Amino acid sequence: DRMQQFAQGKRMGFRGHTLVWHSQVAPWVTAGNYRPTQLAEIIKRHISTVARRYSGKIYAWDVVNEAFNDNGTLRPSVWYNQPGIGFAIQGTKYIEQAFVWTRNADPTARLYYNDYSIETIGPKSNAVYNMVRDFRQRNVPIHGVGFQAHLDLNFNNASTLNSFRQNLRRFKALGVELQITELDIRLPSNSAEHLQQQANLADKLVDICLSEGVSLIQFWGFTDRYSWVPGFFTGYGWALPFDENYLPKPFYEAVRNRLILGPSPT
Repeated sequence: DRMQQFAQGKRMGFRGHTLVWHSQVAPWVTAGNYRPTQLAEIIKRHISTVARRYSGKIYAWDVVNEAFNDNGTLRPSVWYNQPGIGFAIQGTKYIEQAFVWTRNADPTARLYYNDYSIETIGPKSNAVYNMVRDFRQRNVPIHGVGFQAHLDLNFNNASTLNSFRQNLRRFKALGVELQITELDIRLPSNSAEHLQQQANLADKLVDICLSEGVSLIQFWGFTDRYSWVPGFFTGYGWALPFDENYLPKPFYEAVRNRLILGPSPT
């Protein structure tokens, strides 16, 4: 509530993240031995309670987060098939239902599916694309896709960047909004060379985003002092636009300059 009130007072957009996720589910849910019908009521009540509380105050919800494995299969979870909410046999039906419940609770918010490692074309992004295409064809209330974009310097090659561009284009052709929701670019060191390589990649990413109609680029934090990266990627860090002393890095300058200049002619 305090965060929402702060944002409202500063005339800032406020995003809801996330309503349905396999991780960090309350122990009373995972250990409760609930039947599918009971689980369905639990997640429906959760979505309805939270979304209604902020109805009209949230511009977008990440309704479902990280529901697919890297190989494109649906991730096992308490919501999908362990024991699931009664829709596991129907694939993405539980995701569809979550979007419907959210739309009913907050009719004005934009509703997003959010995931990592779907930036380029491959098995996982293909699975998400097929789901979104199906939802759009059947008028399931989904408005956009969030590409998390937790990247490293290996992303900075011509084939990968072209795959990123083509992937954005095919999703855009479905009529959904495209957003980069959790951008960071992790480095093996904070040497001047690596910091400049990070900035070069950031410039290319923002250039592609601007030219392909991405409506938002959001970072997963802003200062290297507080980042999830070192705890999950041994030997990596320095992934954000500001350094540990809250000073802007070449990363920041590259993003700022590209936003000012706009997309390159090519």
